[in-house]
Amino acid sequence: MLGYFPGKRLGILGDIPRGAMMQWRRWCLTPDYLLTGEPGAREAYASASFPVLGLTFSDDELLRESGSRMLHEAYTSAKVDYRVLSPDTFNQERIGHFGFFRSHQEKVLWPLVGDWLDQHC
Repeated sequence: MLGYFPGKRLGILGDIPRGAMMQWRRWCLTPDYLLTGEPGAREAYASASFPVLGLTFSDDELLRESGSRMLHEAYTSAKVDYRVLSPDTFNQERIGHFGFFRSHQEKVLWPLVGDWLDQHC
């Protein structure tokens, strides 16, 4: 009705453009998420031949570990370093689905990625 998802007003996520919300809906309605909800996705994952770092957070409220593993297992031609991280390990109460991207993680979680990139690039 509004042309976008009014997440900010609802206190859920933030405002999301209609197209992005419809894409997310399509992915969520297919058994293999975006691997079958997006044309060519499974093939694209399978053809990737670069190293991949996969981080999943044990308290992720939107993507369960089984779903995250399914996506990372689609990288059949790549070496995947898959890690499940718990907030407790980093003396944090919560990380969640979006927490990694918050500025206070600059000194806590971001170095994991920087160190990994230094080793693999």
